[in-house]
Amino acid sequence: MRPLFLVEPKAPAAWSNWWTYLYGPDILVSPIWQKNQRTQEVYLPSGSQWHDAWHPKKIYDGGRTITVKADLHQMPIFVRVGSNVELGDLNQEWTDAVAAANTRPDLKQLDAEVREWLRSQFAADAGRSSATTVKVTGPGRPDSVNGQSAALNGLSSMSTKWMPWNFLQGKPRRSKSRMQIGDNTLNPLS
Repeated sequence: MRPLFLVEPKAPAAWSNWWTYLYGPDILVSPIWQKNQRTQEVYLPSGSQWHDAWHPKKIYDGGRTITVKADLHQMPIFVRVGSNVELGDLNQEWTDAVAAANTRPDLKQLDAEVREWLRSQFAADAGRSSATTVKVTGPGRPDSVNGQSAALNGLSSMSTKWMPWNFLQGKPRRSKSRMQIGDNTLNPLS
């Protein structure tokens, strides 16, 4: 990140437009700092043309200050014309994000997906050293390892609070990322 006065130190507008910065060589960002402000003055560095990331058909010459409109969810972002940077359709991303936020999650399906993911992680880690099968049917602890009760493998007294379904049920989550089963160390979160 570089403020524009470092990019063009001789341009007075680069100094007065202190909030605008380059994110890498090809992305210009101009955050809106004031509440309820819906327009923003943006200085575009000279020597290039810039297109508005929210309205890709709008192209502006550099070396001048422009005023752009920005909805509440929009931050003025510009991409240097001719660069390889592709931000995609930001308006569609916003629409998809709003739709996802308004959709109520199916927690049973999410729980099943998390459990399946954990099983795959245990299997992948176990496959690196020796075959280990972990059966998980309830929250908190594996039920069996290699067909034997988890208690026989030393897991009955082990806290496994790091498992994601405990977090989904509102229980505190600990930072354990390794589980010792016999001679195998499993890394389910790696």
